[in-house]
Amino acid sequence: MNNELREKVCERFCSYYKPSRAGESACLGFLVIQHLAGRDRVIEIPPPGAGQPGAAADRELCGYCGYRAGDCDFAAGIAGAPPCGGFVLIGLLLQKGIVTSAEVLDAARSLHRAAE
Repeated sequence: MNNELREKVCERFCSYYKPSRAGESACLGFLVIQHLAGRDRVIEIPPPGAGQPGAAADRELCGYCGYRAGDCDFAAGIAGAPPCGGFVLIGLLLQKGIVTSAEVLDAARSLHRAAE
């Protein structure tokens, strides 16, 4: 996992992130951002609080996430449960036009296929 990117994404945006957990796996949102940033492309990470993404934009991604099965209160629709920090950031990147929905979903599908 890219430590610099993890600091910019997980530590800044994710309420679930626990830096003390060694070897913690990355959420799908982080993996999508890492995938998109790894394509000879610079993705400017906005500071936290730079806008509030709509959760509905993220729900389509939930179908590709490994945490969805039973570990995600957001995907389960529990009131007030926030999405993972990667999905929060993806929402911000979508709002700002830095990435497109098609790019995000293509990356999620690609990562899902690679994991199978």
